[in-house]
Amino acid sequence: MRGRVRWVGSAVHPVLVVFSLGLLTLSVIFDLAGLLARRAVWTRVALWDLQLGLAGGAATGVFALASVAATPAASGARRLAVAQLVAHLGALALFGGALWLRRAERDPFPDPSQVVLSAAGLGLGALAAWFAAELAGRLER
Repeated sequence: MRGRVRWVGSAVHPVLVVFSLGLLTLSVIFDLAGLLARRAVWTRVALWDLQLGLAGGAATGVFALASVAATPAASGARRLAVAQLVAHLGALALFGGALWLRRAERDPFPDPSQVVLSAAGLGLGALAAWFAAELAGRLER
């Protein structure tokens, strides 16, 4: 089964996964750089990366939901698709919580708890990406 939504001959979902996960990874890295260097420019860039990564992650979630719907119900791939969707939504919730906490305070430097939330979201997002790769491998066979 090939991805249904394509642009210039390539599936859209994998591109969105890499784009959003890359931005969210950079948000954690730049937050850590800003905290260590005590330079607000890094944390401002991290905030932009976080916001754009969440927007890309929301778009990716639509395709993850479509993946669940397109997977045969009585297959092992369906369980994998549901696990991928749950991990993806959990990662978005953790990153969203970090953004919400960050918006609540006006300090240019994030609280370490916000960075921990983002790092946990990054781990869960990596797991979701792995599930997506496994699912693509199973459905291509």
